[in-house]
Amino acid sequence: MLRYHLFPQLGDRALTALTKAVMLDWVRTLPSRTRADSPEPLASRTVHHIASTAKRLLSEAVDRELLAVNPCAWRPKRDLPPKRDKVAGKRNHSGFAGREVWQLLHDDRVPQDRQVMYALDFLTGMRPGEMAARRWRDLDTTTTPLMRLDVASAFNSRHYREKATKTNVEKIIPVHPMLAEMLRAWFTSGWKAFIGRKPTPDDLIVPREQGGQRTNTHSNKRFQADLARLGLRGGARTTRLGRRSGPSPSRAARRAASWT
Repeated sequence: MLRYHLFPQLGDRALTALTKAVMLDWVRTLPSRTRADSPEPLASRTVHHIASTAKRLLSEAVDRELLAVNPCAWRPKRDLPPKRDKVAGKRNHSGFAGREVWQLLHDDRVPQDRQVMYALDFLTGMRPGEMAARRWRDLDTTTTPLMRLDVASAFNSRHYREKATKTNVEKIIPVHPMLAEMLRAWFTSGWKAFIGRKPTPDDLIVPREQGGQRTNTHSNKRFQADLARLGLRGGARTTRLGRRSGPSPSRAARRAASWT
């Protein structure tokens, strides 16, 4: 956002030259700018993201005593466009129906490891990185009436390392009975058949075939292949497992009209 929409216009100026008037003129030009990768105009939500990123950048400059005050003094309702989806109603039609979720979790054409992965995604609300970092020790089978998952870390696909959750908050997630049944079967026999040995508490619940955490790219390629195999819609609404132009699979699943 900064590289394409701030630095080309203001990057050669001294920080002290970034006055309120300069920043106001800049932010008002954002709705007329185009995307970095296409000639399409910026979506209104993207305009808000860019403006917010610039404001946070200059807040850091204030904290480091490089500026006396933050010059980003624009008023969102006056100086930024209303937050609207580029395609009206897209959010209401881009999720997965209950029957589609059921098919991804139970169809024999989907390998068991990915059935479990999709169940973790749809039935817990975890982010993809949180799901990739879950180990068997995180599953508490002693709680009643539902088992629970302790989620205190996430896997960063870009830097290939585990880190804290995005919100830096440890989550306690109840395990849906359907997911609990799938995890029992996966722990008892499926995991051993997949990896070649019995799982230990320190093992990942759903590792890659060669071991290690699943990256977003790794998961998405197989997700797209499974959608095509089942005859389900893919494309832009599933650009990444759990992170799409519309609601995430877990949120979409909760919106499904029925689980029957």
